[in-house]
Amino acid sequence: MEAPSSAPSSATAPSPSQESSRFLEAAHIRPVEDGGIRRVDNGMLLRSDVRAVRR
Repeated sequence: MEAPSSAPSSATAPSPSQESSRFLEAAHIRPVEDGGIRRVDNGMLLRSDVRAVRR
């Protein structure tokens, strides 16, 4: 008997986190160039379409 494959099949639906990551982008609240820090508390998640408008 063969062991089950751990590779996902093409029929497998993506997990919610994989699906939503296509639509989310991280952004700094205070840009690093303006003295902001590279930490979680200086960041937020934005929908990628909203972030594109801001650029």
